[in-house]
Amino acid sequence: RAGRAPTRGDPPGSDEAGPGPASSLSSDAPDPWWYPGKIEWTAHPNRRISYGGFHGERDEFVDVMVGVLRDAGLFRSSQMPRLDEPAAEAFFDRVFEAFKPVPYRCAFRGQETAAAAHALLRQMRARRHGPIDDIECLATLVAACAGSLGHLGLSDQHLQYTNHALCGLYPGETNVVELYSAHILQHFLTDQTVGLAPRVSDDPATRDAFARLVERLVLDRDPETRNVVARAFYGTVERLRAEAGHPSTNRTRTRSNAIAAGSSRLARYSGDTTGLESSLNDESFEDESLVDGHVSRPPLPPGAALSARDKLAALRAVILCAEASAAAMPVARADFWGHRELMERARECEARAAFDSNAGVAGTHRGAARRRRAMLRSLRDRHSQRQVDELARTTIPTFEALGAFCDGAFAGAVLRQARANLLAWRERLATAREARVAVERKHRCSLAYIDAVGGFGMIATYAVSRQSVLRDKIQYMKGVGRGLSSDASVQASLSSAVAQYETVCGTIAVFAAVCAGSIIACLALATPHAKRRVPEHVRERFLYLVCLVQISARFFFTHHRFTLNSTVRSVERATGASFAGHLGEESMFRRRPVISDAWARTVHGPVVVPCVTSLFYYFGMTRMSPHAHALFHALAVLVRFEQDESMTRGDDTYVYLTPAYASVVARNWRVWRAVAAFIVVVCAVDWQHARQIFPGALRRRVASALFPGREPSADPRGWETVSRTGRRVGMFSSVLCLKNQDL
Repeated sequence: RAGRAPTRGDPPGSDEAGPGPASSLSSDAPDPWWYPGKIEWTAHPNRRISYGGFHGERDEFVDVMVGVLRDAGLFRSSQMPRLDEPAAEAFFDRVFEAFKPVPYRCAFRGQETAAAAHALLRQMRARRHGPIDDIECLATLVAACAGSLGHLGLSDQHLQYTNHALCGLYPGETNVVELYSAHILQHFLTDQTVGLAPRVSDDPATRDAFARLVERLVLDRDPETRNVVARAFYGTVERLRAEAGHPSTNRTRTRSNAIAAGSSRLARYSGDTTGLESSLNDESFEDESLVDGHVSRPPLPPGAALSARDKLAALRAVILCAEASAAAMPVARADFWGHRELMERARECEARAAFDSNAGVAGTHRGAARRRRAMLRSLRDRHSQRQVDELARTTIPTFEALGAFCDGAFAGAVLRQARANLLAWRERLATAREARVAVERKHRCSLAYIDAVGGFGMIATYAVSRQSVLRDKIQYMKGVGRGLSSDASVQASLSSAVAQYETVCGTIAVFAAVCAGSIIACLALATPHAKRRVPEHVRERFLYLVCLVQISARFFFTHHRFTLNSTVRSVERATGASFAGHLGEESMFRRRPVISDAWARTVHGPVVVPCVTSLFYYFGMTRMSPHAHALFHALAVLVRFEQDESMTRGDDTYVYLTPAYASVVARNWRVWRAVAAFIVVVCAVDWQHARQIFPGALRRRVASALFPGREPSADPRGWETVSRTGRRVGMFSSVLCLKNQDL
């Protein structure tokens, strides 16, 4: 109905390929998964699969499954004389109707999994291992085909998170999806009209054993138990190899403990699968020598006798390898199924976001949309990494272990293809990460420029406001000079003070112009056009210059504050008059009548002003790490206290900062109070990044003392850290670029 059975090694033609040309899903090399009567894919307009695309064709599905049973010789079995092709067609026709139209766990994937399981069983039965009888073979093929029956395309975690109705059918269970599939399949198997169990045997005990075996194999398809099943089977194979006298190799990673643990675990779970979850935290296959530097090992001698426990472990491994068989096929075909699985996970993300939006978990619909974008953007990377990890740690070791029961040529071809796919996926993942890092690097640089624009805007605003205040003071000093003594020294002192104020005012005007030009340059370099045309290293180097200008601005205003305050003091000494009530001291905030003198002294004191200014720079200059900001703040506090000490002494020597004076300031406890205040405030508002201020060894020691049972986490790498701590949020980019800050 659906296609033809090509000869061995003949790649399917363009009319049989699937999405794209024939070469995209096959190769000229002989296919190790071939078997007589295998039906290749037919041309279908929706093979490229979308959410409403192709999920299986009834005639093709039935023909594939009947062909698998026919090639396995099950219609000629003396154990099952009542099993015939019409009965199998009726059963699989009913099974096809129960599959859901989901991208991956659909009827289309079911027939592929069953075909792969049949290829593996053919190898085992041809070498007379087990022996595996016809009933066990039929149970394995049915479990491989219909193990995802009724699957909604949603994981167990999602069903539990959304409190799905299926969770109510199986309260307290974590493998709800597998239980539901097994429940439906059991209903079909035992049906008196189309079921296979009545066709297997007239003996009720045999029928029950057949149904229980199918159920057990379906329940073992739980993703959380695959690693446990793989380890148990690996231990079984190593034990059989040791009994057969096969020497061990260094590549077995001195895993005697793993073998013993796998064998004992298999013994515990041979009769019951409910205890599999208890070993989910066990170490997985992490020996890279299984992938790199592989040394092939010979298969077991034909006719290996397996106990009931070992046979069950082998059948579980057949199901596991059949599910992962796409990873051991040509990379284009493996990518085809990987894309389907990725689309199914994307649909789950969509459902999760819709549930959060309806339940109000994200707060608002806008918050749910941001949450949805975050999940979808990180889905592809997480899926690719999980695909590589599962292939390296579980799939390849399990294929290697199952290869002990197969022909050496078959096992070698499958493992070579799996390792080739692993290398290709690793290279692709590394390339994707490099591209993502490059894009994120450009994005972070643009956000840093936006923060710099806001910083320069605040600096320019402060400069303009200082200019207006200085002009008022200059006019006041000129007016006062006319009413004071006509003594030449007094007038010279006033003229020098006025000139000093005018010089500072002109310098501030120049600095305001520099800030305006910097704003224009930063806006130009933050545009998408500059992101595309200007080399990234040029944008980053210029950003360092921007940081230098902003840091210079702080020390410039600190210096002009000291200069003007010293000028006022010198005028008071020369004239004998008090100007404090009219000129006052240069401060960060203007005095208000409603603020008391005590509050004014606190607000304008040596603790609040440096801390507020440093916080402004901390959230405005995200290019600098928190550790650099702490050092920058400590230097600013030291300079300010030295200025205050110089004004107290009545000299202008703070610029030279002699070691004697520096030691006096460093021993002042008020200096350390101001430094500690900034660190405490920053840690309170941004502990995720501000913890970098403290040495890593100190943090780990304190954490181990406070939380003895917690494992130490990796330290973030400053502002460049994205995967663990995220980019440090800037004051202005977080407001102007909220859409990009969601992630």
